[in-house]
This record gives sequence, C-alpha cells and structure tokens, in this order.
Amino acid sequence: MSNDAYDNDGPSASATGNEIAEGLAEQFSANRRNWDNRAAIHLGSSFYDVDAWLSEQHGPDPREAGLLGNVTGVALVHLQCHFGLDTLAWARAGADVVGLDFSGTAIANARDLAAKAGL
Repeated sequence: MSNDAYDNDGPSASATGNEIAEGLAEQFSANRRNWDNRAAIHLGSSFYDVDAWLSEQHGPDPREAGLLGNVTGVALVHLQCHFGLDTLAWARAGADVVGLDFSGTAIANARDLAAKAGL
C-alpha cells in the first residue's frame, strides 16, 4: 500500500477501498500489539496491585455498586475489560459476568486471575 493512500491521519481522497481496509487492519494490529504488551506491564504494576486484589478479595467500586444495587444473578457484560479486575469484582458480588477484550493476552491473564480468585 502506498503511503500516499493512507497514513496516520486516515485515508487520502484517492485511496481505494482495499487500501483503506489494509490501512485500518495495520492500525488495528498495532493497537492490539500495544494492548497485549500493556497487559503484561499492568498485571505487574503497583497501580493495579493484583496481589492485594487477590488477598483482600475486593468487590466492585462502592459507587458503582451503590448505583446498581444487588447484582446477584444479574447478567453483566464488561466491554474492554483488560485483564478483568473489575469484571471479576462483579463476579465476586454475585453477577453472572462476561468480560470482553480484543487483547488475547489480557483475556488469558483474566482467566488466570479468575482461577486464582476461585471465580
């Protein structure tokens, strides 16, 4: 694909449909690689403090829980769940929750955390 057809600002006026699709696919792949890399970094960071989350058995954010109330048996979908801490917190609160993310690394980490948390 020609750089004249597609760049970081988007397609040029002369870009074909295939060139636009190729450019979008390249950007999508780069973004996925970025989030795959971030998942590993975030999992070990003090910001997320996964070890404390596991040992202290954190539930959902109190403000969110207050807004939603009792979620026991409620079906929830968490889009862009990353490696699942918030998703798993809702599961701890009794929700039947599914987390979705386009990073396979993040989803693998979320599954591992779910197993460690007994969820």
